[in-house]
Amino acid sequence: EGLVPENLQANYTSPVSRGAVAGMFINLIEKATGKTIDEVMAKKGVSITEGVFEDTTDRNVLAANALGIINGTSKTKFSPNGTLKRAQIAAIINRVARVLGIETEGFTHEFNDITDNYAWADSELGWPVHAGIINGVGQGRFNPGGDLTTEQAILITYRGLSALKK
Repeated sequence: EGLVPENLQANYTSPVSRGAVAGMFINLIEKATGKTIDEVMAKKGVSITEGVFEDTTDRNVLAANALGIINGTSKTKFSPNGTLKRAQIAAIINRVARVLGIETEGFTHEFNDITDNYAWADSELGWPVHAGIINGVGQGRFNPGGDLTTEQAILITYRGLSALKK
């Protein structure tokens, strides 16, 4: 489908970095809308802010940040080499849906391990689970703090395309 950048076409069972998946999310938005990311940003009235992060100049990261899809780990750092967690991709795919005009509020999930440090992800999980994009790990658990593997990121993005394509 043209979603997976070359840098993610290996090491499928390894944890995926935050920076490595940005291109995949941008590809997802472009494929789902049939528009370039610049056209999507223009329609939303946002633009890339150069220098927003001191540790990356990756245009995909900056575009996703401008659209409110990906946040930094602080006001000045993105941590592109940091590992993406399962809860984070749920939030990202939910935000992609909102950018594309899909109502994601009011959906719930049945996971029993969304607590403490990942309580913020509770409201982000409902729609992706309902849409069949994200699954748990068994026994009513989601494992929100678990490292996301490259293959999981690819599968979630691929399922996302089916749910988000207009």
